[in-house]
Amino acid sequence: MEISIPAQDGAWQMVITDSQGRELATLNGGEDARRYVLALSASGAYFVKIQASSSVSYRFSIGGDQLSPPGGSLFDQLMLTAIREVEPNDSFREARTLIPGSPVLGDFASTEDQGWFIFSTTTDAIIIPTLELELPAQAGRWRLSLLDQEGNLVAQWDSDPNRDQNFRLPLNKGTDYYLRAEPLESSSQPYLFQAGGDGILPWQSPSRYNQLIQSAAVEVEPNDHRLAAVPIEAGAVTGQLSSASDQDWYQLRTTAADVLVNLEVPAAPGGGVWQLTLMDAGGNVLSSWQTPTEGVLRASARLAWADTYYLSVTAAGDGASQEAYVFSLTGESLGDPGIRNPLANFHDVEVEPNDTPDQANPLAAAAAIRGQLLYDDVDWFRFEVAEPGYEIAFLELCPPGSPCTLDAGSSWVALVFDGAKLTPEMLGQPGVCMDGDSPMPSQYLYAQADSGVFGEALIASIDPSFGGNNQLELGFHQPGTYYVAILTRSERTEDGKVKCTQLFSDDMYQFNFTLRGLAPLTEDNALIATLQGEELSVPVVQVGEQLYSARLQRVSDQDGQMRFELIKAVPLENALERLDYEPLTGRRTWTTLEGDIAHIPLVEFNGRYYAADLQISQEGGKTVLRVLRANRLD
Repeated sequence: MEISIPAQDGAWQMVITDSQGRELATLNGGEDARRYVLALSASGAYFVKIQASSSVSYRFSIGGDQLSPPGGSLFDQLMLTAIREVEPNDSFREARTLIPGSPVLGDFASTEDQGWFIFSTTTDAIIIPTLELELPAQAGRWRLSLLDQEGNLVAQWDSDPNRDQNFRLPLNKGTDYYLRAEPLESSSQPYLFQAGGDGILPWQSPSRYNQLIQSAAVEVEPNDHRLAAVPIEAGAVTGQLSSASDQDWYQLRTTAADVLVNLEVPAAPGGGVWQLTLMDAGGNVLSSWQTPTEGVLRASARLAWADTYYLSVTAAGDGASQEAYVFSLTGESLGDPGIRNPLANFHDVEVEPNDTPDQANPLAAAAAIRGQLLYDDVDWFRFEVAEPGYEIAFLELCPPGSPCTLDAGSSWVALVFDGAKLTPEMLGQPGVCMDGDSPMPSQYLYAQADSGVFGEALIASIDPSFGGNNQLELGFHQPGTYYVAILTRSERTEDGKVKCTQLFSDDMYQFNFTLRGLAPLTEDNALIATLQGEELSVPVVQVGEQLYSARLQRVSDQDGQMRFELIKAVPLENALERLDYEPLTGRRTWTTLEGDIAHIPLVEFNGRYYAADLQISQEGGKTVLRVLRANRLD
């Protein structure tokens, strides 16, 4: 190759590269005339790049034997117009829009690197979308995969260093597809391909938004809390938030364990942003995502149990968007979620007067209660545990999205009483509060409870003085009447004693309440743990994702502490074999191992029912469990 550069004003450089982008020579142009001769050792395409530090005009000429205009191999032809990939594009969430008909040139930084691209197909009634793919012969082995919008593999092709490859594949209309490039070996060589064809379009997120919203089921208001969650099945759902405090709740159910569900949320045309949160039946957050302002959020979550799950939609960013959101939920083993809670069509409101147990408002089996306290007011509510008993109550004070909050500076308190043990004499007996350094009698319920007036009649409490937990889950063995009292707490002295002043509050509060049955569990394969004689049987204990059946032998007590030795643990092949009643209730009694603590939610001992925490340690090569705490539930 002969290159002539005449004398000219301004300095610039000419860089000669081969088809792989390797620099072969750098030549200078400027005030002096120059002539270069460059020997090329291989046939193929070569490239000339001109660069300068400022604006400049340049002239040059190239000639030589065996030089021809560009053409030749398919690789060389595509390299002339190839568009280089834009990083990062290492996952489907970062996929770059494919420009149909334009070659794509990319590199693999490592054997784990991937290049993702996305495109759409036409909705035209006449055109059949057909992907036309060209893979030129090239050095370096790599694979190109075609995936649908759910992540399912449609087709894949491997590069070939010795031959060009062409493929045609008809696709579905009006949907999105991904192309994923990944290396099959460690190589510094780039990858090159071209994709296009009839009905193959650049990807645009509003088209996916419009596609989903046209076929989406519409939310049913009110669905502002978990108890009012709208049952949904696989498919698209659309809804709208009326304000920054509005929430939309949905309920789904899986019919098998270890189910992978996929969530797709396209960006809304108006730029609205929402937070989607996936929770289990107990309200524990499994995953949470913020929707994008462009593109599509595609996420997956693995649901470990056949159970009920919840999906909430709340405002994100600067506030609630007035436009509609739409999401699509897909996955195997998504069953009929059942009918909507018949009591979910309104927020229950306290009815005054309800200042004493005799005036207590009744609680339905599922309710979201709102009320208001004025200074030393106390609001009483009651619920019934019917024959034969064995029910579980769930109480959540100041849930997310409610008009109140519960933290270290909050004043809200909830007390739960056993009506069979709560007497008028107890209610009339004063407690003790501190007026400066002087103890004084007080008829305020908070001071009475702190002074121990109610004894075993007081079952449990939610009190920010002792931590930020705002939930209670209580098991009731005996049928009867039980009470919930909502009040404000008093300030405390430095040594923890109750002061004679209450924290003033005239704001609204809210609590959610559910009551569900628990079977007597007399079957041999029931999930309740039992302590009979010296042996503790735990039918189901979860360790990570594996379930076991375990037997513990009681050993000699030390320092008044009950201790057990692990005798046997047998893996359970199918957790569903252990369920002889409704799955949601069943999970409430499963023992779980978290770190070095085993939590047993329900254990029977001498006709009584307890919840217990056991600390695990190794002593002399044996696994020993020491009872940290045990609370009676009946």
